[in-house]
Amino acid sequence: MEVAMSVIASNEALSKLRQEARRRRLLTEANRLRQHTATPRHTYMTAPRSTYEVTKPQIKMFVSDWYTDELSNRARIIKAHGL
Repeated sequence: MEVAMSVIASNEALSKLRQEARRRRLLTEANRLRQHTATPRHTYMTAPRSTYEVTKPQIKMFVSDWYTDELSNRARIIKAHGL
């Protein structure tokens, strides 16, 4: 009878330890999520722009209609214009 009582008591203690561990794990996860959502998105999602990206000129492409050249090949003219 004593052995059965000690097994029941140890099972209850083990169950309480598991519940406490689960509660701590959930609290840790909740704190991590709270810190993650408190951080503004732009502080960790984007890298600072380099000076080249800021001053890089825009290029506009002009594409002509198709035409037949002097060798009977279909061609078109593509020109780049920097802004």
